[in-house]
Amino acid sequence: EDKCQSLQLSVDRLSLTLAKAEEDESSLKTLVQSLNQTLSQPNYQTADLQQNLGSIQNALQSSESKRRVAQEKLE
Repeated sequence: EDKCQSLQLSVDRLSLTLAKAEEDESSLKTLVQSLNQTLSQPNYQTADLQQNLGSIQNALQSSESKRRVAQEKLE
């Protein structure tokens, strides 16, 4: 009977340890998801900024081209 109680105590302890490990795993998964979202936001912002920069560069080239044409007409 002592051995049975000892085994039951071991099972109970292992069950508590398993429950804690599962809880920790769930918390870590949530944290990883949150960190992944946080990391992806700057990537999207960077892509938007690169697109805006490309548009500005195109506008600048167009403006410079128009300025050259206008300057040639004045000469």
